[in-house]
Amino acid sequence: METYLLACVPQLDLKVIQLGWSGERAPGFQRRMENDLMFWKPDVVTTAYGMNDGRYRKYEDSIGRTYADAMQDIVSRLTEAGATVIVGSPGVVDSYSYDQRRPGAPATAAVYNENLATLGDIARNIASENNALFADVNGTMSEAMQERRQSTARNTTLQEGMECTHTPMGIS
Repeated sequence: METYLLACVPQLDLKVIQLGWSGERAPGFQRRMENDLMFWKPDVVTTAYGMNDGRYRKYEDSIGRTYADAMQDIVSRLTEAGATVIVGSPGVVDSYSYDQRRPGAPATAAVYNENLATLGDIARNIASENNALFADVNGTMSEAMQERRQSTARNTTLQEGMECTHTPMGIS
C-alpha cells in the first residue's frame, strides 16, 4: 500500500505500517490495538477482517456477534482518536479451488462465501454507524469471480484460490 500511495502522490510525507497477522481474527487485533497501533497516532486506518472470523463454516449468530463486537470497538476507538477509518469487508474464497483443496470441509465455498457476505454486511453497518468509510471487498471480488467464470469455458481460479486477508494498516 505504501508503494502505491507514494507512486500516486509522491509529494505526501506519509508512513505506512502493516499490522495484520496471518490467521488473526478481529478480537485478536482488538486486544493488541492499543499497544501496536495507537502509539503511532494514525491519521488513516484500513481494516479487512472477517476471513478468519467466519471460522470457515456456515454462518452462525455467535460468529456474527463476536465479529461485530470486536469491529465496533476497533472502529469506534479509532474514530474517537481522530483517525479516518476505512472498514473493508472480508473477501471471498475462490468457488473452484477452495472446494478442490478442502474436500470434506465443514463448508463448501458457496456456503462460506455466504458467511463472508453476511460479515461484510455487518462491516458495512459498523462503518455507517461510526461515520467511517467502507470498502466492499466482498462484493467486488464476488463480481470478479462471477465474470471470470462466465468468460471461460473451464473452471479457472480467481488467482488460483486467492483469499483476501486481514490487513489493518495505519497511515500517518
